[in-house]
Amino acid sequence: MKNTITKEDLITKVAEKSSQPKDVVRVVIQETFDSICDYLVEGNRLELRRFGVFSVKTRRPRIGRNPNAPEKNIQIPSSKVAVFKSSIILKKMVQKTK
Repeated sequence: MKNTITKEDLITKVAEKSSQPKDVVRVVIQETFDSICDYLVEGNRLELRRFGVFSVKTRRPRIGRNPNAPEKNIQIPSSKVAVFKSSIILKKMVQKTK
């Protein structure tokens, strides 16, 4: 398994590749993430060609159970979740790394 890359690692790499100051890259990346969040909160779908699609899906309400008290079922309400579906290009790029 590979290492985890943090946002700071991403900022450093982009700053090196683009020859831009890290402070500028940090603002751009944070604004990008904030914009993605804003679009999803509004219920929009965000498509990034050659990368993937961010969207919001609604989970159905369901009945769950407490594992510590199996006889008691609980009602889990419907909820909205952010999902990401990678593009075919990204899937193929990841599969080549095996």
